[in-house]
Amino acid sequence: MAIDYRTRLIVLLSFLWCIMRTSIRSKKQTKKTGRNLVIPTSTIILLIALLALFKGAAGLNQNLTTQIDSVDISLIWESGDYDRIIELTEQELEENPLDTIALIYCGFSYFYKGVSQVSNERAIPLLDRAIFLLRKVLVQEDVPMKSRIYYILGKAYLHKNYYYSDLAVFYLGKSIEDGYVNDDSFEYMGQAYSLLGDYNQSINFYLKALEINATDMLYLKISEDYIRNRMYDESEKYLKLMIDTTRDELLKKKGLFQLANLYYDMKNYSRAETVLLELIGLEKGNENYHFLLGEVYFFLNDIPKARSEWHKTARINPKHVGALRRLYG
Repeated sequence: MAIDYRTRLIVLLSFLWCIMRTSIRSKKQTKKTGRNLVIPTSTIILLIALLALFKGAAGLNQNLTTQIDSVDISLIWESGDYDRIIELTEQELEENPLDTIALIYCGFSYFYKGVSQVSNERAIPLLDRAIFLLRKVLVQEDVPMKSRIYYILGKAYLHKNYYYSDLAVFYLGKSIEDGYVNDDSFEYMGQAYSLLGDYNQSINFYLKALEINATDMLYLKISEDYIRNRMYDESEKYLKLMIDTTRDELLKKKGLFQLANLYYDMKNYSRAETVLLELIGLEKGNENYHFLLGEVYFFLNDIPKARSEWHKTARINPKHVGALRRLYG
């Protein structure tokens, strides 16, 4: 709409220039005739009014354009067409690099497009662009949706790399402090603290996340951090919850294997054996299940069964170092 305003201004100036030229010619003619040129007061008032009208219309039109564009972008946002939003907002930012609405929607769109990529090579440049745009917004005053910007920034840093976990904690924390708590806010905070090795904090936030939305993956994350924090009884509790509630067979097998390892670390070999036999019933050709079962039988002092499991391991993977060492020293 800025182009339209300039066009109107040029037309107006051209109109005024034509009147001035006419006036100058008339003035030269009046010198010959001895008459004075008189420009009617109504014409002057009309010209002033036209100038004010054009200026006011341009300002009003710019305001309306911002509102119309924001509504259009909001509608496109609802449809999830992030490429279209990026196209529109990048065009706007070329002319107005500090346009708040364009920066926000462009940053959000780059983030959601980035996290939908199947590889880090494609995701990282998009996340970097999102972070740049959203941090650029935050240097301005009276920023709308500030708490949501903090939330997206925190998630972007966490998706980018675990080296940025401290920044993820910083921005997610500011988002929560400002009152913006999404369904996954506490889970992301827990994940960031877990990557930082602060398992007390990660467990604290994971438990808060459970109150909002209990999922099988969340049960698994909590159990893993309880293991890292040497709280084995609590870890067992949440592993069993995950195994009992999940409908994902792969996730169930992962949970069962972690439970078997937990029992093994706790020297509860009979329970470890029970879980491993269940796992082998689900997936007979897994070298890790057979090798760990061999270790369990070894500590149960059942050497023939232990060697049998190690042989099965070596047949599945002839280069399995642990099995070969057990069998051949």
